[in-house]
Amino acid sequence: MLTLDRKGMVLSHTPTAERLLSEMEELTPSWTRDGVPIPVSMVAGALERALKSASVRDLDLIPKVRVRGRSGRWLMLHASITELTPGRPSETVVVIAPSEPEEVARLNVASYGLTPREDEVVKLVARGLSTREISGALFISDYTVHNHLRSVFEKAGVHSLEGRWSSVSSSRGCCLVCLATSA
Repeated sequence: MLTLDRKGMVLSHTPTAERLLSEMEELTPSWTRDGVPIPVSMVAGALERALKSASVRDLDLIPKVRVRGRSGRWLMLHASITELTPGRPSETVVVIAPSEPEEVARLNVASYGLTPREDEVVKLVARGLSTREISGALFISDYTVHNHLRSVFEKAGVHSLEGRWSSVSSSRGCCLVCLATSA
């Protein structure tokens, strides 16, 4: 977590936030004084724009930015603002965390042009379901699940049987997420 003042300068941060920020870009020893990384500026700017919105509906939005780290892992940044207290201005709070597998799967669906049914299968695989569990949940045969997975692998650029199997067996629930972020 980062806390920023009205000018976007770091007031405080957690060691975890610094570690996750260093996954996005190389941090200088004086990064807290030199300015925040671009994704932090983006989410803080989106918050500022949302707070100036004329629409009441927009005021309930929590700005989010998804960023792919240097390691290939996706990170999520959320921004919010603290309440004013007597003698202390409001501050911007930015929470940084690894993206959930289903969030990454959604990005992959958009980037690879998956069909709605392939999307459903990907989401269930990302949740760790087996072929049999997926076929039961979607009321389709195991063979149809395999066909959808074959199509997803092809769209993700994984063409070897060994690549498919190692991706599936290495992290069961996150196989498609891993494929898409490494392709």
